[in-house]
Amino acid sequence: MYVYKVSVFLSVILLLGGGFMYYQNDIHPSKMPLYTLSNGEKTIKFQAMSHIGRKSFYRKVELDISRAKTAGYVLFYE
Repeated sequence: MYVYKVSVFLSVILLLGGGFMYYQNDIHPSKMPLYTLSNGEKTIKFQAMSHIGRKSFYRKVELDISRAKTAGYVLFYE
C-alpha cells in the first residue's frame, strides 16, 4: 500500500510540474526584451536571448537583426 501511495504522489507531482512547464514554454512563453542605451551620439541595443525558445521567438530575433543591419548598426553576437 505504501508503494502505491508514493507512486500516486509522484505521478501527481510530475503531472503538475509537466503542466507548469508546458504552460510556461508553449502557451505563455516569456518575452525577451530589447534594451536600448544612448548617450545622444551613439546607441547600443542589447537583444536578450533564450537558448531554448519557440520558432516564432527566433524569427523575431532574425527580423530585429535584419532591421538593425539595414539601419547601419554594428552587430556583436554571443
